[in-house]
Amino acid sequence: MWRQAREYDRAIPILTAAANIAPDGSLYEKLGEAYYSEEQYDKAEKAFRKAIAKGIKKPGNAYVLIANSLYERGKPRAAIKEFKKAAEYPYSRKTAKGWIRFINGEFEVARKQAEFKSKVKLDECKNQLDRKKRMGAEFLEGVGEISAECVTILAKEEERQKAKKAAARKKKAS
Repeated sequence: MWRQAREYDRAIPILTAAANIAPDGSLYEKLGEAYYSEEQYDKAEKAFRKAIAKGIKKPGNAYVLIANSLYERGKPRAAIKEFKKAAEYPYSRKTAKGWIRFINGEFEVARKQAEFKSKVKLDECKNQLDRKKRMGAEFLEGVGEISAECVTILAKEEERQKAKKAAARKKKAS
């Protein structure tokens, strides 16, 4: 009844008391759902874990909600671990695998964004170096100087290029 009325805040104390004395984990599962609906994700996770420990009919669904609770709290890697547990159950497999693909996609996007930003910064540093070379001794103070950050970036790039060439020579020699 409380679920239909969406009065989760009123149901939580009652569910908590009942779940503590219930023979199985079904009331902890409902408590977890109430906490989740109220966006109290840490408490939802704990309730779902208690539900699984006490025994419920469909633990895969609880693992999905544990994973969602972790994801909502900014813990995507931990969420994937729980989604993998959910994927072991046929009734929650499709949902769990979909979430795993989604989160891995987010990781890939973040990786590509970081790689792009790094390439842009390297290009900016190469432009600073080129400008300094073109201006020679005639540059004004502050104009044509290479930033400390770019000095570091260019040094790392030079080392990376040397390592790449050495690996290519080594591969060619063998």
